[in-house]
Amino acid sequence: MNKRLDWVDAAKGIGILLVVMAHVPIPDSFKQFIYSFHMPLFFLLSGMMFRSSSQPAMSFIQKKAKSLLLPYLYFSIITYVFWFTVTRFFAFKGQTDIDPFVPFTGIFISNADEARLTHNPAIWFLTTLFLVEMLFFLMHRLTKGKPAVLILLTVLCGGAGYASTLLLNQSLPWNANVALTAVVFYSIGFLAKQWFVELKTDPTLLLCTGLLVLTAYMQSFNSRIDMRVND
Repeated sequence: MNKRLDWVDAAKGIGILLVVMAHVPIPDSFKQFIYSFHMPLFFLLSGMMFRSSSQPAMSFIQKKAKSLLLPYLYFSIITYVFWFTVTRFFAFKGQTDIDPFVPFTGIFISNADEARLTHNPAIWFLTTLFLVEMLFFLMHRLTKGKPAVLILLTVLCGGAGYASTLLLNQSLPWNANVALTAVVFYSIGFLAKQWFVELKTDPTLLLCTGLLVLTAYMQSFNSRIDMRVND
């Protein structure tokens, strides 16, 4: 796992294309299909890249803050300034009646409630991923990497994430409730990474095709899944 995996980079690239496609005018059924898995995919791939919790906690926090929080703050401020000076004046965006202070607070609260991320809706992912990285680091250290105990903690987090959907009427700062759901996919990526690495091309294509068909079929019975708001 020390060697960079080209197919993981390719999967991230496909995921980015799907995010772009999901935010442009396309048929609702296709958008609904994309939403059912494109964000979980990113968390799963991130989990595959987790190395070890043996490094000092502060070193891990600083590393993730530099790679996730600094870009978040940088792009959030830039896009807020652009929204404040340009795009909020375009009526077709439906943003002319938004109090500029609301998205300004969104820079620090980083959730989509009450139009807080109207200046850059997609940027929620960075702060949520940071919380997921911190949570999994703690889980991995507490369990000493033992799969059975790690799976138990993952199930508990998933249950708490689902319960928060039923009990909360709004998102927590930095989408902390979404992080409880997202850490499940992160854990799956970590626990199954060796299995993913050893997959051969032909059965993988067949497996992915079958799973995508099954996903499309199941999604046709439901409204759109939206991981950003834990829905």
